[in-house]
This record gives sequence, structure tokens and C-alpha cells, in this order.
Amino acid sequence: MFKRLNPFAGLPNPREVWAWTMYDAAAQSFTLIINSVLFAVFFKDVIMAGDKDAEKYWSMMAGGSLLFVCLLAPPLGALADERGMKKTFLIIVGLICSLCTIGLGLLGAGHLWWAVALYMPANFAYGMSNVFLSAFLPQVANEKNMGRVSAIGWGSGYVASLVMLGASYFAMKYAGLDDPARWSPLIIGAGLWYMLLAIPTVIWLHEKRTVPVNRAGNPFVVAFGRLAKTAREASRFRQLLRFLIIFFIYNIAVQTVVYFSSLIIARFGVHGSELVLFMLPVSLFAGVGAVITGAVQDRIGHRTTVMAWLGVWSVNALAFLLVPKPADGSDAAPGVLWVVSCGLGLGLGGIGTAGRALVGKFTPADKTAEFFGLWGLMYKLGAVVGVGLFGFVLAAFGDRVAYSALAGLFILGLILMTTVDEQAGADAAKMIPPAPP
Repeated sequence: MFKRLNPFAGLPNPREVWAWTMYDAAAQSFTLIINSVLFAVFFKDVIMAGDKDAEKYWSMMAGGSLLFVCLLAPPLGALADERGMKKTFLIIVGLICSLCTIGLGLLGAGHLWWAVALYMPANFAYGMSNVFLSAFLPQVANEKNMGRVSAIGWGSGYVASLVMLGASYFAMKYAGLDDPARWSPLIIGAGLWYMLLAIPTVIWLHEKRTVPVNRAGNPFVVAFGRLAKTAREASRFRQLLRFLIIFFIYNIAVQTVVYFSSLIIARFGVHGSELVLFMLPVSLFAGVGAVITGAVQDRIGHRTTVMAWLGVWSVNALAFLLVPKPADGSDAAPGVLWVVSCGLGLGLGGIGTAGRALVGKFTPADKTAEFFGLWGLMYKLGAVVGVGLFGFVLAAFGDRVAYSALAGLFILGLILMTTVDEQAGADAAKMIPPAPP
């Protein structure tokens, strides 16, 4: 019985996969506590002291930091492949993110520019960690279990979310930390969590080379030279490029929900410890979504899985239009909002792991960081566009237009996914065999 519950059972390299997934669990502290749940509210209510333009400042700060990921992910990914430095870069960005997160917990009212100086490099480092960690997926998994391994990593992040949310709710409810002005220990704890849980990755995840390491030449010339070579071969990888464009379109909406989830939920009357409690079903069902995806996508295909989750996201976004605003003075969340939160969780857990696995299937063995750098470009470019515009759309046109726009992006992505040929993309990845080490 216990063996059947072990997600690593039957894998040829369980310890290495475990070490890889632990980084997903570690980094979840930043995306959950900082980007999704607490820091956006802390920034608005404490650092900005309730300024009416706080949401716009949050949009610009988050979007600006992600722009650097868009610019640097492809060349740094190419350099990591050429120099054999994926793990080195992964450790560096992890330290930057965790230390800056600890610094965010030391801020208070009026510390806007300190927030900018710490949050922007932290969010940049977190974005780059996604690139370098995902670049290990084709190494720790094979074609037959890539979807399962990706889902284990994604699912471990949401298990970590449940633990962090439970601890945060307990601290707010029973340790007097319900007021956002007293959330500093929770933010500092997120940084320490990142640092400590990444230790197994540092010790047991090893970078395997499929081509000889090239340490000669100017690193910028090397990086852009590899990108230029890939651009010349673009016709071979047109299925990957097609998917990355579609991914960019629907990821605009996904990242908007991630960065604005706590602020959106607060508009429906959910605050303080209740906000954390409300996010528990989101994380729980995200884990369920990742488990479902891991169980089926290697059998039914990654493209089909992505399309199914885009259907779920489309329904979720449209459902926001049905949630009634609370009456004046009421702090009770509408019951239907709890149902929508479960759907959001399913979508978050499913769409991320399915998309990452599809990129892994389309990626040649000697270009993992480079191709996942392109994935990171589209990943964060979607966030730049979504986070940068959503606050303005919400303020200028209201909730209904904003939520309808999100639903439209998911529906468009679903339609365009029908043009992706998964088998052709996988065959293209095998056309360039890796050189012997």
C-alpha cells in the first residue's frame, strides 16, 4: 500500500528526481507567500499605506522585474548549456531570491524604494530559477515518464503550499499576526524556507553533459552565437515555436491570476487570516490537478492535456463574472467564490506541469537550458503583459471587462492548441543526436 503511495516508486533514479522536486517545493515559498498571497497585500496596506494607486505600482514593479527575465533568459540559458553551468546558475539565483525575500520582511511603511530594490532582483531570480530547474527535466526524466516526473515536481510545490498556508493561518489566528503590519515574520520565513529546502538539490542533483564543455571565448558571444544557430534551425523546431507562441497567449491570463489572486479575492470581502484560509483549497486542488496530470498525460498526450486544462481555465475565468460582490460592510466571502477557488487550483496544478512537459518533449538533449530559456522568455513575457495591464484594465473598465478578457485568452489558447502536432515536435527533437561526452 505504502509503495503505491510513493510517487517515486518505479523510477530508475528516485533520489535524483526527489532532489529536483525539492527545489520546486523550496521556490513555492516565493510564488505563494510573496507573489500570490501575502506580499501584494503587505505592499498595498503597509508599505504604500493604502495609497489608491498601490495596485498600479504593484503592476509596474512586478512587470518591470519580469521584463529582465524576458531579456536575459534566452542568452543565459544558452550560456548555461555551452559552459555546463545550469546547476551553478540555479544555486546563485536561489540565494539571491531567498536573501532578498528575507530583506522584504524587514520593510515597513514608506519603504517603497527599498521594496523596489529588493523585490525586483528577487522576482528576477525566481523567474530564472524556473528556467534552470526546468532545464533539468529532460535529464531526470525520459520520454515515457516525463509527464509523471514534471507532475511530481509541480505537485511537491503545492504540498509545500499547504504546509506554508497552514502554518501562516495558525500564526495569524493564534499568534497575533492577523494584521498585515505584523506579517514580517511570515515573509522572512518564506525566504528561510526557500534556502533550507533547496539544500537537497544542491547536494544530489548533478548536471550531466551530452556535449563537451566549452569554456573558451567571450560568454556573450558564445550565448548569442548559440541563439543565432538555433534561429537558423528554427524550421526544424516549428512545433516548439508554435507552442511557445500559444503558451505566451494563455500564460498572460495565468500569470495575471497568480499575481493578482490575493487582490482579486480581497475585492470580494476576504481579508487577513481568512485570505490565507481561502487559499488552502486553491493549493489543495492544485495538488490534485498535478496528480491527475501526472497520471494521464504520458498516456493521452501532452497537447491533449494542455487543451483540457485550458477548458477548465476558461470556465473558471467566466465564473468570476457570476460571483456577487459583498454587501457594504460585509466581510463574508460569497459561497460561489469557494467553488471558483477549487477550479482555479485545479487549473494551476494542471496547466503548468503539462506545458513544461510538452516543452521537455520538444527539446533536444544538448539544448535544454537554451530551449527552456525561450520557454522562460514566453513565461515571463506573459506575466509582463498581464501584470502590467491588468491593474489598469481593472481600474479603467471594471471587473466584468477584466475577467472577460482573461476568459478570452484561455479560449483563444484552446483553439490554437489544435494546430500543434505533438509527434512532429518530438521527432524534431530527436533529429539532432547529442555528441558523445
